Parts: sequence; structure tokens; C-alpha cells
Amino acid sequence: MRKLFIPIILLLMSSMYGVSVQSTTINQNKLSLEWNLGEYSVNATSEKNIIKLDEKNQEDIRWNVHGYNLPQYSKLVIVPEQCEVKLTVTNVNKSPYSDINLLSNPAEERLPFPKSAVRISKVYKYKGLRFCSIAITPVEYDAKSETINVIEDAMIDIEFVKDSSIKVSEFKLSADDIKMYKNQSINPNFINTRAFNEEGYYVIIYNSDPQNNNFLNAIHKLQNWKKMCGYKVRTINTYQNGDTFNEIKATLVDGYNTWDMPPKWICLVGDTNSYPIPPNYENFTYNMVAGDYQYTMLEDDDNFPDAYIGRLSIQNASQLLSLVDKIISYEKDLFIPDSSYLNNTLLVGDPADSGSSTVIAVEYIQDYINEYAPGHNNSLITGGSIENQMSSAINLGVSTLFYRGFAGISGFTGYHANNLLNVRKLFFGAFITCHTNVYNDPYSDSVCESLLRVGSSTAPAGAIGVVGASSETHTCLNNILIEAMAEAIYIDDNNTMGGSLDYGKLQLIRNYPHNPTSFVDQYMQCMNLLGDPSVRIQRKQLTLTVMESVDYISNNDNYLTILYRDLAGNPIPNATASITDNLTVLSGKTDDEGHYTFNLSTLSGSIVQVICKKDEFFTSEKALEIIDTSEGVTVSSTETESPIMAGSTFDLGITLNNGTGETLENCSITIEGLKVNNSPTAEISIFENFTAFITIPIELDNSVYYNETVNLTLNLSSDQGDYSSTLSIIENSIKFGPLTINSDADDFISPTAITNINVQLEAETFFNFDLIAVALNTDNSEITVLDEPQHISLSYSNSSVNLSYAVSASSEIAPGTVVPFTLTFEKTGTNYSKELTFNLQVYTGELDYPTGPDNFGYLCYSNLDSGPVAPAYEWFDISPTNLAETNTFEFDNINSNGGGASEVVSLPFPFYYYGETFNNITLCTNGFVMAGVSDSYDWMNRAIPGPGVPNPLVAPFWDGLLYPYSTNGVYYYHDEPNNRFIIQWNAVSKFNPNINEIFQLVIMGTDYYPTISGYNAFQFNYNTINNCDLGSYGTFYVSHGEYATIGITSPDGHDGLEYTFSNEYDLNSQAIQNGTSLLFVPELVTSTPNSGQDTNQVTDAIIGNFPNPFNPETTISFTTKEQGKVQLDIYNIKGQLVKNLTNEIIK
Repeated sequence: MRKLFIPIILLLMSSMYGVSVQSTTINQNKLSLEWNLGEYSVNATSEKNIIKLDEKNQEDIRWNVHGYNLPQYSKLVIVPEQCEVKLTVTNVNKSPYSDINLLSNPAEERLPFPKSAVRISKVYKYKGLRFCSIAITPVEYDAKSETINVIEDAMIDIEFVKDSSIKVSEFKLSADDIKMYKNQSINPNFINTRAFNEEGYYVIIYNSDPQNNNFLNAIHKLQNWKKMCGYKVRTINTYQNGDTFNEIKATLVDGYNTWDMPPKWICLVGDTNSYPIPPNYENFTYNMVAGDYQYTMLEDDDNFPDAYIGRLSIQNASQLLSLVDKIISYEKDLFIPDSSYLNNTLLVGDPADSGSSTVIAVEYIQDYINEYAPGHNNSLITGGSIENQMSSAINLGVSTLFYRGFAGISGFTGYHANNLLNVRKLFFGAFITCHTNVYNDPYSDSVCESLLRVGSSTAPAGAIGVVGASSETHTCLNNILIEAMAEAIYIDDNNTMGGSLDYGKLQLIRNYPHNPTSFVDQYMQCMNLLGDPSVRIQRKQLTLTVMESVDYISNNDNYLTILYRDLAGNPIPNATASITDNLTVLSGKTDDEGHYTFNLSTLSGSIVQVICKKDEFFTSEKALEIIDTSEGVTVSSTETESPIMAGSTFDLGITLNNGTGETLENCSITIEGLKVNNSPTAEISIFENFTAFITIPIELDNSVYYNETVNLTLNLSSDQGDYSSTLSIIENSIKFGPLTINSDADDFISPTAITNINVQLEAETFFNFDLIAVALNTDNSEITVLDEPQHISLSYSNSSVNLSYAVSASSEIAPGTVVPFTLTFEKTGTNYSKELTFNLQVYTGELDYPTGPDNFGYLCYSNLDSGPVAPAYEWFDISPTNLAETNTFEFDNINSNGGGASEVVSLPFPFYYYGETFNNITLCTNGFVMAGVSDSYDWMNRAIPGPGVPNPLVAPFWDGLLYPYSTNGVYYYHDEPNNRFIIQWNAVSKFNPNINEIFQLVIMGTDYYPTISGYNAFQFNYNTINNCDLGSYGTFYVSHGEYATIGITSPDGHDGLEYTFSNEYDLNSQAIQNGTSLLFVPELVTSTPNSGQDTNQVTDAIIGNFPNPFNPETTISFTTKEQGKVQLDIYNIKGQLVKNLTNEIIK
């Protein structure tokens, strides 16, 4: 059964709430949860001042007990489009406990808390995704009657009520967005990954008198450059449209709802005094905070941004022009001829005030950089004259600067910024600590403003962009923000300045979901970017490039094709290609072969400017002259009677004008194009000043998509001379989509029965088509599509087609597996073939499943799961009092929060982990080990996988742990008879020395516990566990809390299996309690552990199978030491017997 155990410290007595949250129904109309509370106890005492209600709204707070907050179950619920949510709680069973007074002050208002034990939030929106959160608190307190009610069980229904008035958003979630929300939601299959329109406006907002030509010229220069970079640009002058915060935001909200594309990038131009663009001011618990973030909340004021934002903080037109030139130079030609300084990075961790976690944070960033660009020159500063070291490093040239320290930036001031000499060596800086970016101060510039403004148009210096805080900040939130920003830049390729900051802010929500003391809200407001949010941060030396094209353009040419490549001849795909005549800007993206074709019909003038640019490559630029060639052969019109269909051949009728002034005899005509095949030659003659009509068969390549413009060149060779002209055609066959997908298994795939997948397909065409074969396929070898391709016919107009396919799943498929499907459309008699994709998730509604798998294939089984793979709880105490020959990790007493120690230990056997082999592990006092050699001892546990994680992580209980007593310690021991390596932590909670945390990691040798792949299995055992501590987030003292992180991550940190974090569990996870064991295996285990007591008989030593994975067969190999009876059984992932392969005497 899926269970969630919530530990509570209540009135100085440790009680254990064992909660079962069973999902009984999940479909597009309803989500039903069955809540059940296991064994528990409530212990009262006459002491006062034990539990105190915060001063915040009592509906939203959490209990506070000696620094421990009462944990609650909370998860995201994905809400279908055009639906609202309705919460119904029935069959509630409560048990009352009386005579309990929890108020420290008799005068306090005696309101019941919480108002509702089961609460659901409003519906939030993020890039088109609609979601809410559900929270369940198992204890209600009525202060008037001095009674606690414990909720023992209940039925919870979340109904999705259709509301057609709700706008369907037209945005696209990134892969990182999808991953993050799937990991945190109850119903992740509701996330619709269909292709939305990802484009949006680049909006420039400024405040200037229309007569201020110098200022407006700089604005127009920025506007034209961003167009050349491929952006659609709109400008808003608040001088004419309202200049208060509310008026400006109202304009943006109106644009979000009514423009043809919403705002995507918001660039504020001006500081808060000169050319003022006001920030939003918000009063938090400890600070009045200024920030621009509220401008990005365009659907709801819900902390989730709907656009990226940055500010060009300038005081006059001269500063603006200098900054605009700095942006253009950085994105265009700053690095010519030498960009080698981009291989340098400056990392500063000053532990003087905020402790060693500042150093740990930048060391994580160093790991990200080394993974992105091995051999990068990373300068790490952790002490000494930090301000002078920073100035020297910046002047030599760095691509990025990450600072973690304290207010004052270790003595680096505006004076140092204004005297930098890093001319043409601009950098991006993140100064994540208190008061580094108080850009709203009317009396002085912040350091971030000075860094942005330094330099001139001809000698750009300082920073291209900086992130800093406009208010007080706190250490633990600073660390995750800067770590996440670096992860976005170097690992997730989200290296726009605005995008990296927003990623960091969203990771704050993920790692601090309880929003302690409203600090997450405050950080959203106070961390601001000074700079252009769309600028991509250059991270390493650029690759030299070439742009190839014709040397001039004819005024009769309809198009221009360019090729963007590197010096080795390799094409550069997905680069921005732009052309302008100084009035009109056209842009697009190069294809896989590095080509892009411009439609020239809207351009004029005598010269056009063409550029190609892409991150990590030099920008190429070319000026082309437009030459008058009107006295020649031109195409006046084209026509066709049949569809212009990709993958097919059709007759193209062409009308030619002869403007040469003479008859052209013996003309040979051919058609050429990048996506045209086998065009034959036409032989004609064209009289002087006459037209001629020809028909040429055209075979169009299947790669052409619906409504794509295909540009062609007509070449004419005659006795009188050679001529060429351009023309274009548009693929106009069939527009497929959207798809509506459901199944008869509540929109999932069942592994226990045949599932019928129903597809409703919308199609649009202007022709009649028949014999279109539609096949359903998947590349998942454990899913079989049982139906043959189905044939459909489409008629002129919009068509709706209903299809149904039966699929079956292997009994070994892991629950929760997301299966990709492809619908392939093929037209009989042609090469036409198009695809649409969708995903469905495997689910059965049954219980006792393992957690996982992750992408590599690790599964986690609890001893409360069923089946032969589920582990048995076993505690082999290796502490010195029980085992004299144990090894003790020697370290100084760790008896205060914010510390730790680590030690590298050699293993007695290889540890095969995530496809790599390790002979050492690094033990850490804070409840985890790392495969391999490291020196991390980080006590600030995080959500995994994600930023700020000491990879490769094996974490039985990652948290801040203390060792104040002689009975505390970290021990390790090689259990040779069973060939297993055991690490044991005897620690106490960091906030209460009377709360013990005693647990183990057991790494099993592959001969003791063989697996199919040969990778080691390992087990977490919990003897005494109290996962109950949260941090303190006061004004001047900050202690990182969060409930422990339990799980594993891969060496590169991109993959992992999170069993629990922040006391939140996957619905397949059994919650941790005393006597819990968790077994991690890299796939379905084929045998049980050898006891080690009889080494002369190996009854089930399976070497493995090959190939793996396999389709349709595999060979399983095994050995025995002597003749005997061998029984070989195959089990599925749920522990059910699939087949007995052998049960006989074998030599």
C-alpha cells in the first residue's frame, strides 16, 4: 500500500503518524484520494510555550514546535485546460484529545487552526500549465475548547469542472519545466506536451519626452538590433501611456491577453529617478523590498513568471547609448579577433560572515563549469584581499563571475567597479548576497549599477549584465539561487540572463516549498537583473565561422539563400539569420544543413545587410548590393491543378516573361531547389517581348512540412545567353492536428490487460485524399501495438477522424513508465510520410509498487512492498560498542549547525554505479556518501536531482547532523562472509541533541547480490529515525532546515531517484520510520542474496543475460559448483511469478 508516514514532535514527545494516501481514481474529470492514518499517539504535558501560532494568516501557517514545523502532506495537482477545481472531503473520522493548551500568551486570539485540515489552493498558471496544490494537515486545534482533533481517515475528491470561459494559453513548457512539474505532481500524465507557439514579443519600456532625440535614437538603435537578432519588438513609452507601476503592468497584462503574441522579454530602460520606470514595492516581514519581478506576473500574481525581465538602469541618454552599444558589441563583434578570455571564470566564496557554505556553493558551480567545458580556467577566491583579487581577475578577463559572501561584497565597491580596465572583456556577474543591487536608492548607485554603466561605446568595460539583491538576504536561499543559476547556464543550456535568473527562482520554490517566513516571496521580488534579459551569456571561446551567399542580389530575385558554417565546413543549424534594408528586418533559423532562405519581396533600397549568429560561434556579417537586372527572363506566375504535397510529384505551370529584347532560341530550362528532386529539362523558344507557358514535373522532398515555402531557381540556357530567375511554391496538402488522446484505462496504459487507445484527429485540407494509412508505433520494446495501420479518407474542408488501437504491455514494464507513441501518416503511391507524437503513462491502480525507475533504470523497494525483491529489515550494528573490529571515521566533534567532515575510503570490491566503476567512496558526516573521491560535506540538503547536490550522491539521510556525544560517530566495516560494505551513522538532529538519527548504507558485492546488469545493489536501513527538523529563518540568524533528502543521483547530476525531500513522498513511496529498509537495484533482480554461511554451494549465482535490453530474446547464464537441482524463475517488477524456466538436475 502506498503510505506516507509523518513524524511529529508534539509536546516534547515523539509521535509517529503513519499515513496512507491511496490514489483510487485519476482521470480527466476527477482525482480521488483515500486518506488513512496509521498508528499514532498524543502525549500532553502541563508545560506552556511549547507550540505558538505565527502572526501570519492562520490558514496558511504551519505549526512551530521548538523550531520544528508540523509536517503536512502536499503535492501539486495538474488541472486540465478550461477547468476549475472543486474539493469535496467526506467520510472524515476524527479522534479528539482534550485539556491541551498550546498558547504561550493567554491574551492570544483563540481561533481554530487550521480552518480546514484538507486545503486546496487556487489554480495557478505557468507558461500555459494550470495547477493547484493540495495540503493535508492531520491535526486540528481548537484553542477555545483546548482540544486537538486527529484526523484518522477521509475520502478526498478533486473534481475538474469544465469552464469554457477560461482562456487556453498558447505557450510551451520547456523540457526542464515538464521534468520539474512531473516530479512534483500527483497526476503528471495530465501535463500536455503538445507544441505551443513559443514566440513572444521583446518589449522595450521607457519614459522619455518625444522631443528627446538623443534618447530616442538610442532606443531605436536597440530596437533595430533586437530585430536583427530575430526578435519581434514592441516599444512602450510611459511618458504617453501612464508611468506608474500599476499603469505599466496593466499595459503588459492587456498585451498578454490581446496582442497576437504575448510579451516574452521585458526590457525596462531607466532607473527609478532619471527617466523613471518604477519598481514594485512590497512590505515583507523584515524588509520593504523593491523589485521588477511583479511585472512578469501577467496571468496571475502567483510568483510564477510569464515573461523574462531585465533593466537597463541609466541616468541619461549618453549612458543609454553606451549601454546599447555594449549590448550590440557583446552580441556581434566584441570578441573579434580574440575570444580566449571567455575560457576564464571567477568564483568567490567569502566565508567570513556567512560560513563555509559560501565556498561549497561556488565549488558546486566549479563542477558545473568543468562538466560543460573541461579545462576551463576557474579562479577560486576564498580569502585574503578579496576586493583587489577580484579587480585583478576581472581586468585580465573572465566570462562569468559568481560571488557568495556577505553585504559589502567583501570590500568590492563602486570605486572598484568604476576603475575596472577590462576593455572589450565584458562578463556576466551574479552577486548573491545582501544589498548588492539597491537600484532604487535615489542618493547613490549600487555596485551592480556601476558595473553595468562603466565603459563607453568605443571602449566597453565592466559587465554585460549583473544580478543582485535590493534587500536583506539569507545564506541558505542565496546558495540554492546561485547554484541553480549556474546549473541553468552551464548544464541546462538556459544561458540567457533573464532565463537563468528565473530558473534559479523556480528552484527556490522547489527546495523551499513551505516558503519559510515568506522568504521565497521576498527573493522573487528582491533579486533583480540589470541588463538585457535576452542576451545569451558567452561561456567559452567562440568558434570561427563563414557565411556563404551570392555576391549580389538581382532586383528580380524573390529570395536569397545563405549557408552558415564553421571553418571546417560543418553546417551550423538553428542559428539566427537576419537581413535588413534599414527599414525592414527579416529573420529566421538555419536548417540542419546550415541554410536559410529569405523572401526578398518586402525589401527595397540598393544595399542589404545580412548577419548570422549563434551562441558559442562568431557572428558573420555581409553587405550585398541590389543590382537592376530587369532586362532578362523573369517568372510572372505559377499554377498547379493538384496538391503541392511533400514526398510526391506534381506538374508546376510557369509563365515566363522575355524582357531581353530578342527572341531566345533553343531554350533549355531546369528547376533547382534545396528540397526538389529529379526536375527534368524543358525545351522551348521564347519570342521577343512575349510570354511563354511551360509545365515541369516537380518532385518535392518529404522533409517539407505543411505550409512551408519552398524557394526555387529557374535556370534558362539559350543560344542567345543564360538567364536565371526565382520563384516559390507552398506545400498545401494536409494540416494534421491537434490530437485528443484517451484510453479505456483512465487515460493510462495497463500492464495487466489490453488497453485501447482512442485518437481523435483534426485535419484540414483543400483537396480530397483517400488511402492515407495511419500507423501507431512506439520504440518501447515492452509495448506491443496489436492493430495494423488503419486507412482514412479526407475531404475538402476540416475533417475529424476517430481511430482506435489496441496495445499490450509486458508484465515486466515498470509502473510510471512514460511511453512515447508515434502516429505515422503515409499516402499510398507517394513517398509522403508525416508523424505526430504523444505520450501515455503506465499505471494499473494497484499498490505495493517500487519507487522509480529513473532514466538509468534504478528502482527502490521498501520492506513494506510485496514480492521476492522487497528487502527484509536487518540491523547489523557495527558501532564500536557492538563490534570491536569496526572502523571509525575520525573527525573533530561536530556539535554546531553548519559543519561537517568527509573522508575517502577504499572499497573491498568495485562499486558499479550508473554505468561507471568506483573503487573508493567519500563518507560524509551529514548522512550521505559520494561514489569516488570528493571533499564535500554539505549540510544544506536539496531536492534531487538538481542544483547544489554533491554528485554522485548516495543519501540514506542527507541532513545537517551533529555528533556531540561519545556514542555518536560514523563507522564502516567490511562484512567479508557476506561480501558487503556497511556504513553506519550514529548522530543527533542538528536542533535537538535528544533526538537520535541512526541509520546505515549497505553496499552489496555483486557475488553476494547478483543483478542482471552486474551493477551493485545497495540498501538503506533505519534503526532510529526522526525526520522532523526545519530551519530558522529569522532576521539575523539563518539555519538551513528542510526535512532530509533520501535518494541517489548519477555522476553528472542529470539523473536520480528522489525517495523523499521536504517530507514529501511519491505516491509509490513507503514513508520512513523505525525499522524501514530501502533496497536500490539497477533493474529487476534475478535472485535473492546468498547467505554466505555455506560457501561450497552457490544455489542461485546468475551471471546475467545478454543482450540486455533485448527484443525478442535473451540468454540467461548461471553457474553451480556441483551437480544439483536448479530452479530458475522469472518474476515481473511487481514480484509476481511470470514463468518457471527450469526445475531439474543440472551438472
